[in-house]
Amino acid sequence: MARIDDMRAAKRLYDAFPGDGARPLAGEAGREDRRVSEWLGELAEEWDYPAPVGKPDRREPDALFRTRSAPFDIFFAGAKDQEWPTQKKSADQFRGYFETLLDLQEEGEVAEILFGIGTGDDEVAEAWSDFLVELADEKGIEVKAERHQSGDEDDDDPLIFVFVEIKPPSEDDDEDEETDEDEEYGLN
Repeated sequence: MARIDDMRAAKRLYDAFPGDGARPLAGEAGREDRRVSEWLGELAEEWDYPAPVGKPDRREPDALFRTRSAPFDIFFAGAKDQEWPTQKKSADQFRGYFETLLDLQEEGEVAEILFGIGTGDDEVAEAWSDFLVELADEKGIEVKAERHQSGDEDDDDPLIFVFVEIKPPSEDDDEDEETDEDEEYGLN
């Protein structure tokens, strides 16, 4: 298997999520949104995604981190204070991010993807959790939503990260698909 060129893959990833370095104006991002965003960055590093991709701004996800060498494993997360997936702009934005990462995965630049949202609201977390599973299902990817929470059950201000894990298709998957097709058409 040919080694992926780290610099080329990093450039492709950075180009896919361009940022102008502009930060939201004071008051534009709520205090809770900033708190969640900072926690997501800390969580990414804790989970061994040490390399941030760009600097989050109004057009970028709150946390986009990668492993050190390509094909990159990606930690992608957006902070959602009171935004729900029923809000078209937010849902479309996340759909675009998801499709971009899947394209990079298909091209071999990206390997495993942890894709999710962080929030301090349990109902918002549940709604996004369902949305993430539906989003993967639209692409024919079977996933289970996972949940990671800061603090313990007694914590008055827990933060929640709900995510799906998208692994790259393996050669075994292709063989299984061919076997299923052969059985469907009675070729076995």
